[in-house]
Amino acid sequence: MEEWGPADVRMIDPACGTGHIAVAAFHMVRVPPVHGRRPSPVGHGPRAVERALAAVSGVDLDAYAAALAAYGLLACSAHVLGVGLDRVPASWPVNVAAADSLLDRTEPLLAAGAYHACVANPPYITPKDSAVRDQVRAAYPQVAAGKYSLALPFTALMLEYLAAPGGFVAQLTANSFMKREFGRRYVTEFLPRFDARWIIDTSGAYIPGHGTPTCTLVHRARPPVGETVTVIRGNGGEPHGPEDPARGLVWRAIEDAVDSRLAWDRFQAGADFARLSGEPTP
Repeated sequence: MEEWGPADVRMIDPACGTGHIAVAAFHMVRVPPVHGRRPSPVGHGPRAVERALAAVSGVDLDAYAAALAAYGLLACSAHVLGVGLDRVPASWPVNVAAADSLLDRTEPLLAAGAYHACVANPPYITPKDSAVRDQVRAAYPQVAAGKYSLALPFTALMLEYLAAPGGFVAQLTANSFMKREFGRRYVTEFLPRFDARWIIDTSGAYIPGHGTPTCTLVHRARPPVGETVTVIRGNGGEPHGPEDPARGLVWRAIEDAVDSRLAWDRFQAGADFARLSGEPTP
């Protein structure tokens, strides 16, 4: 939103499940962060809610999950407006569809280059159906090698197809590609083509219902810029399962590290601007 402004930004989660990421994005567009360079009127009014709905899209293979994601966005809209679900205007967009994001090129929400941000927690599994496995391998030969994880084709989908030029792509994904042969081409040939911004070790974080070690990757859909990639390394896991997973020691440490780095980057950008413009630097 700092790059394009909340009035214009569009995002998609191509593996949206029941819509947790989409709902979070809805609220971020409706109430933009204070650090945005193009502030937008914040409010609970109809225009802010309609704009937030228009900015957010989600697609999932599971039709029931997609229906729940759509319901969640409508329920949030109604709650913000203080009305019942039946009072949310039927003309307002609810951009959620049931489709195969990896293979469907007819779904309008999967239009190429349409999104400034692609954010997902894609499936980590290896396709069990041999026909599907071969279809995906044929569609994504640059990453789908051997007994590949579906997380790799989703990276290619978001970076090469869905993201606008310079768009941000973020995914919480299994880190198995770092340790197994199927990830070799992905690591050595595919990822170096794009501008890596963050690599965050989330393997020690407690995620209810998940036992798979994870990492978070953030790229921009453009060739690499500069020689620096910000890496947050894990030193240990949770000593025990936290009552509130969002307040776990590992998640909190990751949040603090990200916030500190972003604060430094903003300070550095301000200092550079002042130096170039001749303004006094504090």
